[in-house]
Amino acid sequence: MRIQAATQGGVRRGWLRHPGELFRDLVTAPITAALLAAFTIGMVGPQWADAAPEPAALPHTRLPEGDAEHAGVLVDLYLSGLWQGAEINPAAVVDDATFLRRTSLALIGMPPTAVEVITFIEDSAPVKREAKVNELLKRSQYADYWAFRQRQWIVDLRESIGQGTNVVSFYQYLRESLAENRKWDVVARDLLATQGAIKKDGRANFGIFFDGESNEYAEAAMRLFLGTNLACAQCHDDPYVDQYKRESYWALAAFFGRIAMWDGNLVAAERFTERFPEIGRSAQSISTLPGGDAAIDGARGENRALADLDEGEVEMPDPENPRTMIPTPLGGQPIANADEGVKTRRELFADWVTGPQRHNLARAAVNRYFLELTGRGFVDRPDGFAPNKTVRHGALLDLLATEFVKHQFDIKWLIRTIVLSKAFQLQSAEDHGASETWHAAVHRTLNSDQWCNSVLRVTGREDAIYGLGEQLRKLLEEELSQRVQQRRKLLAEGAENLRAGPFPHLADRLPPAPEPVTGPSPAITDPERAQLSELRQKYVAVGQGLGKQRSRARVAMSSTSESLMKMNGPLVAESLSQGTRVAEIEALDSPKARIRLAFLSVLARPPRVEETQRLLPLANNDATLQVSDLLWALMQTSEFQSM
Repeated sequence: MRIQAATQGGVRRGWLRHPGELFRDLVTAPITAALLAAFTIGMVGPQWADAAPEPAALPHTRLPEGDAEHAGVLVDLYLSGLWQGAEINPAAVVDDATFLRRTSLALIGMPPTAVEVITFIEDSAPVKREAKVNELLKRSQYADYWAFRQRQWIVDLRESIGQGTNVVSFYQYLRESLAENRKWDVVARDLLATQGAIKKDGRANFGIFFDGESNEYAEAAMRLFLGTNLACAQCHDDPYVDQYKRESYWALAAFFGRIAMWDGNLVAAERFTERFPEIGRSAQSISTLPGGDAAIDGARGENRALADLDEGEVEMPDPENPRTMIPTPLGGQPIANADEGVKTRRELFADWVTGPQRHNLARAAVNRYFLELTGRGFVDRPDGFAPNKTVRHGALLDLLATEFVKHQFDIKWLIRTIVLSKAFQLQSAEDHGASETWHAAVHRTLNSDQWCNSVLRVTGREDAIYGLGEQLRKLLEEELSQRVQQRRKLLAEGAENLRAGPFPHLADRLPPAPEPVTGPSPAITDPERAQLSELRQKYVAVGQGLGKQRSRARVAMSSTSESLMKMNGPLVAESLSQGTRVAEIEALDSPKARIRLAFLSVLARPPRVEETQRLLPLANNDATLQVSDLLWALMQTSEFQSM
């Protein structure tokens, strides 16, 4: 129970002890540049060291930088004027350790390593915060984490998953778009207008997720991309917003009235292949999660496709005045000749969202990312914009939306702008938490992805799994080379087939072919291949287990069930027993050093003097303080489970 008093956490039953000799010099002596370089390259992992070779478990660890500019200073100028006018003293800016942890959790979904914390604290460069943000946005984990977040935004639009949706390929598309830094307006067009087979093209899952229902598709599109919720107008005119008429709702649905869900097992094979040629996976869609693609949670879906048709209408379900609806933008004029051109109705809708509505598209994105990164938005919900709703700090919102459009909807520009502003960097304070003047940060609980990733990292299980992947380097390099060659071949064949068929314009919408892999292919002998294949199955099995645990954490539960999962659930127990951190800490000679490394690993900061003093008497008695118990107790604190 004394551990509980010292850490404000709890006591876990039992303990696990493992031999090991790591981290000794890290916490017992000043860290020199040479030691840091050797440690980073040799132990932490090459994704954080330019000089190191990339491990097989992480096939692409350097993502495009994106627009390196940002408008954080514009946010700060606005807020400073607001505070001065209201005679408010804002909370102080967080210290370096807090900034690093908060930023790492926000951008890559996991806390920094102990080495990163010490390096960042000791760095005296005046622009180190901006440099760290830029570096984090180039890590492969940025795409891994934000693909989960963007997928969750879409999942939250509906209470149940649609017919046979392939949630995994949906994630893979989103990850690929993030890894390539695809612009937000391009993502909007991809999800709104793509027809394809959901196992081959993750974009098509957006329509399948809403069961191909025209009104649900349109409603989701308005909520996700324009931040507008028209749900009330489905059955009657919105009683609070005069502009949201029932007729307007169903006229928007008419843009999605000519689609169908094809079952690949029922549609003739040649017709299915003609419309949706196999294009293969992009290397950029391969996750770098511990355990690889197998660690992606979600359903694998059915053999379905979303197809645009040449006929089909939306009828307004009004017994007293039934009529066929003409596609009509919200607040605009009916498009009487919508079917006379080469573009589908959905493409016309995408043109409207990314064209005349591009400022509102930007406003909705700015608000959504502010909510995600700071816990505060210009309106209360991602889909909370309406003519009768008050927008907080509307001048700042419009300024940032205008700049977002100028920067061509570059998501990384938007993230940089928010994270490098005081809106993100201020200390949190309970008495300021709900303030309309944003003069303190909101104290927030980790989401399920951040929590899962944090458990894996702080226990060292992430390193253990990547170590298994490293043993597979040859096999995974060979698979990656084959994947690229196959994708180039399939894209060329697909374009040829489309141009020869009834939909030649679709050939121009296929993604570009990847560059061929240079260098000799790894030589693998038959006996070695058999050994590597067995290891690969272990690696996949680990990922599948993590995927299931990630899915359990994602499901909404009662607060009691969630607490039990975080205290004694399988992810925590397995990570403490199978990770490397317990052994690394136990290998240190000094109790003080062990306490220090535990705090650096779990809370991303050195322990305070009083915390060390409370724990030292226990640490000097091995029968009283076990390393695994200390790690577990720190993982139960509100500090670990929030940001």
